Amino acid sequence: MAINTWKLWEKLGFKHGEVRASADDDIEAVVTYLKEVHYDVRELLHYFAELKQIRSERRVLTDEEKKIDNLRKQIEIYDRLLLRFEYYTQDADVNAIRVKMVAKFFKEQANKYKLYASLERMKREPRWFFDW
Repeated sequence: MAINTWKLWEKLGFKHGEVRASADDDIEAVVTYLKEVHYDVRELLHYFAELKQIRSERRVLTDEEKKIDNLRKQIEIYDRLLLRFEYYTQDADVNAIRVKMVAKFFKEQANKYKLYASLERMKREPRWFFDW
C-alpha cells in the first residue's frame, strides 16, 4: 500500500490543501503561455540548428583532437538544449493541467445548471477526458 493512501500525514498534523485558481485565472495563464511559447520554440530551434552545424563539421574533421573538441562542444550545446527543453515541457505540462482544470470547471458548471445536452456531449467526446 502506498504511503500517501494511509492518511498517515493527516494523523501527524499535515493538512492536504489543494490550491485552486479560478477558471478565469487559468485561462489567462494559458493565454499568456501561448503568447510567449514561440520564444522558447525559437530558442530550441536555434540550439538544434547549432547542434546540426557542429555535427556536420565533425564529419569533415580528420584530426582526433579536433574531433574530441567538437564532441565536447556538441555535449555542451546539447546540455543547454536539454535544460531549455526541460523548462519548455514543464511549462507545457503545467498549462495542460490548467486546461484540464478549466474543463473540470465547465463540467461542474454544466452539471450544476442542469445542461444535460452539454453533459452528454462531454461524456461522449474523449477530448473532455483528455484521452488523446
